[in-house]
Amino acid sequence: MRARVVIGLVLLAAALTLPWWAGEYWTHVAIMSYYYVIVVSSWNLLSGYGGQLSFAHVTFTTIGAYASSLLALNLGLPPAVSMLAAALIGALAGYLLGLLCLRMRGIYHSLTTLAFAEAFRTVLNLEYRITRGPLGLRSVALFDSTSKLPYYFAALLLCVAVLFFIDRIVRSPVGRTLEAIREDQTAASVVGVSLTRYKLFTWSVVAGIAGLGGAFLGHYILIVTPDWATQTQMALVVTMAIMGGLGTQVGPALGAVGVQFLSEYLRVYGRYYMVIFGLALILMLRFTPGGVIEITKRIRRLPANLRLSGEPDASDSRKPGV
Repeated sequence: MRARVVIGLVLLAAALTLPWWAGEYWTHVAIMSYYYVIVVSSWNLLSGYGGQLSFAHVTFTTIGAYASSLLALNLGLPPAVSMLAAALIGALAGYLLGLLCLRMRGIYHSLTTLAFAEAFRTVLNLEYRITRGPLGLRSVALFDSTSKLPYYFAALLLCVAVLFFIDRIVRSPVGRTLEAIREDQTAASVVGVSLTRYKLFTWSVVAGIAGLGGAFLGHYILIVTPDWATQTQMALVVTMAIMGGLGTQVGPALGAVGVQFLSEYLRVYGRYYMVIFGLALILMLRFTPGGVIEITKRIRRLPANLRLSGEPDASDSRKPGV
């Protein structure tokens, strides 16, 4: 317990002081990491805890980014207000997609989310008058400053708030009900669980969180394009969740930060860095499907396992003189 407290304090100190010792470039990487923590953790709530595999999650981030930028540009709303509105719009989009997928299971459910994501991206590419098509939409800055410092702390605060909110859901009866639905929908419905209510609640919450994260990123990098909604981006989100530990609270956040920082180191290999990630993902799925969290648990159990393996088997003992 004491070790966890010390590690937590060290990480907190590092996070609060990072912009002053890491430099501007790595501060940007950290901001992107916090964005991915928000997106991956919300997807994990839907797919890891709820058992509803979705390939449309980055679509909700794109919806939030476009919605917030358009509201700020056309209606003159402050970006902070338009971000909240974008979260509501994302939640509404998630509710509607959840309603469409309500009675679908397995591959049909997943393919429906994939079709929705690709259809939305196609519309963005073909539409020019509103979204400027593949050229991308210019956004409005969240802060009247060229420094990354306010964006860093805004991203950190948003990330902590989202993680706390998701943690409250997971630890509540709602979270336990989602796990029951994931394990056996039929059994959950037999004992009186309203599958419709819980599924639509989860879809709305995770889509709203993703929309909020996308809105923030749009006001940070100041350009929103249809490339945000590609399946390459979706594969990155899935990779982060799996490598961290799908269905756990801390794992997806660790996976998001680790993969984001590691990808920056591996960019020296050009496009081959995606091949490296692919191989790492295959090996992890084969040997440690629980991701970093499972590896950590195995390391912690290693001393006990070694002690047990060194003890003599009681069945092999013999009485003296026999």
